[in-house]
Amino acid sequence: MDNNNFNGNMNYNPDANYPAENANMNSEPVSYAGDGYYNSENIDDAIAAFNQIYDKKPPKQQKKHKNQIVINGKKKKKAGKIDANEQTTERIVFQPAPPANTMAPPEQGIESTKMLTSMSRYFSVGSSINIGKRKSQQDAIALSNNDFDNPCMENRVFGILSDGMGGMKGGEKASAICTARMMKMFESVDLSDFAYYIEKCYDSIDAEIADLQDSSGAKLGAGATMIVFYAIENKLFWASVGDSHLYIINKNGIRRLNREHNYMLRLRAMVESGEITIEQANSNKQKEALISYMGMNGLELIDISETPLIIEPGDVVLACSDGMYRALSDAEIDETVRYGINDIPLLANILVNKTLDKQLKYQDNVSVIIAKKL
Repeated sequence: MDNNNFNGNMNYNPDANYPAENANMNSEPVSYAGDGYYNSENIDDAIAAFNQIYDKKPPKQQKKHKNQIVINGKKKKKAGKIDANEQTTERIVFQPAPPANTMAPPEQGIESTKMLTSMSRYFSVGSSINIGKRKSQQDAIALSNNDFDNPCMENRVFGILSDGMGGMKGGEKASAICTARMMKMFESVDLSDFAYYIEKCYDSIDAEIADLQDSSGAKLGAGATMIVFYAIENKLFWASVGDSHLYIINKNGIRRLNREHNYMLRLRAMVESGEITIEQANSNKQKEALISYMGMNGLELIDISETPLIIEPGDVVLACSDGMYRALSDAEIDETVRYGINDIPLLANILVNKTLDKQLKYQDNVSVIIAKKL
């Protein structure tokens, strides 16, 4: 995550030069640091264990957020317009139209990349992560379906991708906390009520990251994005905070499931109300500044699926950090997936190396998790 797009106290800098989508990152140049990937040994002991206790069953009275209504006996957040002058907490699924598909083989090559792979009779999964041209690795990823001794017993896969921000150590810690805490939650509870437990865990992690301090006791000001997806048999649940991307890729094309939680959401609402023009919104230098992220100590936006998306054999779920989607367009991601769909572990590596092949001057950390329904 480019720190130019993150302001811990949410005081936006109108003079900051925020990059457009798929453009080079406007950050200070750094030297290439070689092979780098998430290593839990580099994280403080404080994030090695998950001490919070979760109930096995949700309480009868669940926490009630703003803009919450009850539909068919279940609570659901209103999917209304975003008020540019009001902070709300909401759940909504954003489904942009898929771009046209093209079919061209990607450039290949394996370099400086760690790859995690696993196969089961239900899902084929793969993940890959690379430091890019940054000084530290602030992306973190985790997959539940990585039992190499007995992989065929799993009919589900739980994936987490987090992109840290707020300085080297702050970003590393924030993203590592996201993956460690969320995976521990997955291992501890029954996710039959996915929305309840996921939101509870998001809130807990948000508060923990907000309290991070440096050696002098000062607030680190760290933050992170976090995408979670849970595929079980033919059902897909997911949640998202921040601007990392989550896609479903199938016979109908590529579709992004989540929104980018940045200032552009409010600018679009202002366009709809007639306050500004679309040209003014697109030229606003603050448009990519995050308005919801892990560590803000009170999440403003959480996108959570309360009903599952039905997935069919051959469907691909893909989560990636902005280091990938700023280098590769949705159409390029789609064509690469279709090219390598028969080898998901290798596909994860190809996508990362295709990103690096773009040779962006300030290439951010890049990470991807892929799960294909068999």
